[in-house]
Amino acid sequence: MTILMKELCVLCNQVSETIDHLCRACPFTRKVWDSVRLWFGAPHSMISTAASVDDWWKLDRARLIGDRKRDFDGLINYIFWSVWMGRNRRIFQHQDKDEDAVTFSCYEEHR
Repeated sequence: MTILMKELCVLCNQVSETIDHLCRACPFTRKVWDSVRLWFGAPHSMISTAASVDDWWKLDRARLIGDRKRDFDGLINYIFWSVWMGRNRRIFQHQDKDEDAVTFSCYEEHR
């Protein structure tokens, strides 16, 4: 069995791929987050000021009320999954899905 290792993030080709980069720092992922945040109606994200993905999630979630917290949790998990699947499609199937397509799939799934 061969394990494929890529040093650079396959979504932006700018820096080494880490979980933190893939989930919140990658320009590809940030564009998806910003677009989803707008149609979800969430306040401006604390994504760039948080120390980690977990801290960012807690900061943004704390600013929501009631059912919006549960909806936010589901949406975040779906975005993580969508970005991860888009990454894997690029690596294993040589299929590119741009930021708008990932955002649209998140919108379709959660409207």
